[in-house]
Amino acid sequence: MLDSLTLSGYRRFESYELNGLRRANLLVGKNGCGKTSILEAVELLVSGGSSSTFKRVAEWRGERIRHFTEERPDPLARIRGTSSIPRIELAHFFNGNKCEVGANFQICSQGSECKRLCVEVRPISEFEGLEWAGSFQYRLRDGGPGPVFGLKMTTGDASEKTVLPVGEDSKLLDDLYRRSTASASGAPLRFLTPGGCDPMAMSSEWDRLQAEGREAEVVESVRPIMPDVGSIHFRASHDGILVGPIDGGPRFPIGTYGDGMRRLLAIVLAFVASKDGVLLIDEIDTGFHWTVMEDMWRLVVESARRSNVQVFATTHSYDCVRALGSLAESHPDLAEQVSIQKIQPTLNQAVSFHDDQIRVAVEQGIEVR
Repeated sequence: MLDSLTLSGYRRFESYELNGLRRANLLVGKNGCGKTSILEAVELLVSGGSSSTFKRVAEWRGERIRHFTEERPDPLARIRGTSSIPRIELAHFFNGNKCEVGANFQICSQGSECKRLCVEVRPISEFEGLEWAGSFQYRLRDGGPGPVFGLKMTTGDASEKTVLPVGEDSKLLDDLYRRSTASASGAPLRFLTPGGCDPMAMSSEWDRLQAEGREAEVVESVRPIMPDVGSIHFRASHDGILVGPIDGGPRFPIGTYGDGMRRLLAIVLAFVASKDGVLLIDEIDTGFHWTVMEDMWRLVVESARRSNVQVFATTHSYDCVRALGSLAESHPDLAEQVSIQKIQPTLNQAVSFHDDQIRVAVEQGIEVR
């Protein structure tokens, strides 16, 4: 588990620290303070700077644009009737929004396993002939110029390096037939966005549960919040999820039960995918009524402990924070697993709340959002 997190030069954080991290960590703060950026930093760190993580983050934030070209010798492009190619805007990942030679950021942690990710923009000439950079031969689908920069990533031991190609316009080239070296893979990792109930991902996680004979666990997990649920079924065609009532009546599409049921199931299944790893949940309270949030938190903390998962979540809701305070009071053993991290970019570190501090802060109405 990560006991701390240090960001240097990442997005809006010139230098920032989070300390006292625990099994389940709730990030709170005003809009635009950087809560989601911290989740993304954890994702980059745990994934070892995976190119797929850069893609996911850029796609979600609208930082992955399409570059249009008049000629693109790509048969698939002609079939699809498009002449656009993807480009990832790298500048936004760096403090000051500048992607140029020398620009860099670092993400580090301490804990049972120390982790470190250093990302720096370097001239392409530095990587020629270096064994760890692979052959570094690229051919763009549109026949355009190759990379002029390399996004050099160093993880852990300084000998563990990966290079991703950057074009003249300072954008990550996302349309290559061949890449340099595969990015280092970290622990199991799952990121849930506010609308991130991907049916295909959920279906894959359900298949794993079925293979282990654990379907009943899911139903038991959701029942404290959705007491009328008797069974859950994924269609063989992967085109929908059916929920059966506890009285054994007809089964209905999951959407009939509202967004809360879909979100709840996504969270439960995400613990399956991230066993012994990390689960990141942006706006964890999405879809939940305030009356069930304490039960939601109990589910999250107990699942995290059972599956050996470290959770990082964000919220804008005081009801969500208050529910965590209620949990700390009613279940002291679970409170030991939790921290609240108040993100204030004007400081150089987050303000941490633990155990009774969470309960007292909520009781006294101390602003922890």
